[in-house]
Amino acid sequence: MMLIFMAFGHCLKKYPSKMGTLLPYGTVIYLLLFLFSVILGYHIPNSGHGTALSFKEIPLHLFCATIGTLMVLYISKKLFISKGNSVLEIFGRNSLAIYTVHYIIIETLIFALGKIWQPVDQLDVFLYYFIIVAIAMPCFYYIAPLFKKKPLNYLLGVF
Repeated sequence: MMLIFMAFGHCLKKYPSKMGTLLPYGTVIYLLLFLFSVILGYHIPNSGHGTALSFKEIPLHLFCATIGTLMVLYISKKLFISKGNSVLEIFGRNSLAIYTVHYIIIETLIFALGKIWQPVDQLDVFLYYFIIVAIAMPCFYYIAPLFKKKPLNYLLGVF
């Protein structure tokens, strides 16, 4: 599976102008697939806690991941980033620190929110995870710079 994404990345690097052409069509197809899958009640593949993926789900999973990657690249290129003040720049410069603590923070938030509220339907699940992300992002923003100071900088291999 990884080789497909590596080949795709190589093609985008070699032909960067194709991304602007692929994204609008891919986004429309993705939204239509999502709409039909919700209406028809089909399983929408995700990259959650499980690793089981049936053979039939691989093309849809690959398509969703590819379009998501294209959307992130496209949005990143369109955003105006001022030096030193952008949240995206801070997250990018501290990505290793965020990676080291993200699981602990997100699982703690899921555990705490799960004690208060158990989502029942698909809309509840969406709101549930939206609240978790809305709380986690500021946590990442304020925790990540702590890894630039002793003794936490040693965890990242910075001496």
